[in-house]
Amino acid sequence: MVFQNYALYPHMRVFDNIAIGLKLKGYNKEFIKKKVESIAELLGIENLLDRFPKQLSGGQQQRVALARAIVREPEIFLLDEPLSNLDAQIREQTRIELKKLFRSLNATVLYVTHDQIEAITMSDRIIVMRNGKVQQIGKPEDIYHTPQNIFVARFVGTYRINIIDGYIENGIFKNERISIPITTDYRGKAYIGIRPEFIEIGKGNFEAEIKLVEPLGAENIYYADLNGVEIKFVSKEKFPIGKKVKLHIPTDKVYVFNSEGENITQQ
Repeated sequence: MVFQNYALYPHMRVFDNIAIGLKLKGYNKEFIKKKVESIAELLGIENLLDRFPKQLSGGQQQRVALARAIVREPEIFLLDEPLSNLDAQIREQTRIELKKLFRSLNATVLYVTHDQIEAITMSDRIIVMRNGKVQQIGKPEDIYHTPQNIFVARFVGTYRINIIDGYIENGIFKNERISIPITTDYRGKAYIGIRPEFIEIGKGNFEAEIKLVEPLGAENIYYADLNGVEIKFVSKEKFPIGKKVKLHIPTDKVYVFNSEGENITQQ
């Protein structure tokens, strides 16, 4: 297991922190030395073996904790938010290295994270949980494209999904401000969801006024007022605050959720 706070022994040097599991199993010193040096080289910390944990950066401590786990050659790795104490740049780099590492080890990894980017980019399968209960299990692309409920839809996605509440009657989703045709037999209180990246700009029946802009470099996230409903969309175009733009919400990209928040979208 690799803990969130690394749980290294402060009075032991890096070599001994990595070797502790092998020593407790009674392996001889020569075997332990070769094994520790091999794993340390694999993780790029071979020059840190004589240091104490307090002399290491957060990223280096994380690698030592990983080495301590890997050196035992377990069947399953349990990682409890191992990157949460690292800054953004190191976390991204380490995330890539971890993915390569575990693929090379051909190991099974149970990786706990609150960061949906880590979950999407690193996993073969995702278990989304809420209050200790499983909400959905599936491949990353399935979780993204077919979320089973509003919680999952909000959790997964680079940009937070738009959720609008209202009701459905005769195949029309509506509230006091908007009306959208929906393919469903459901009637009653409902929610619809549309991801910001799926909204088309420059055409459509809706006109929204831009209220806030979040620049992201290659593109921007826009927060706009659509007849009193806040809606987010993504565009590479630059629009000033106060600009009114035409928006098209493609109905085949809209999720429909019932009053309990469960996905009832007809495929």
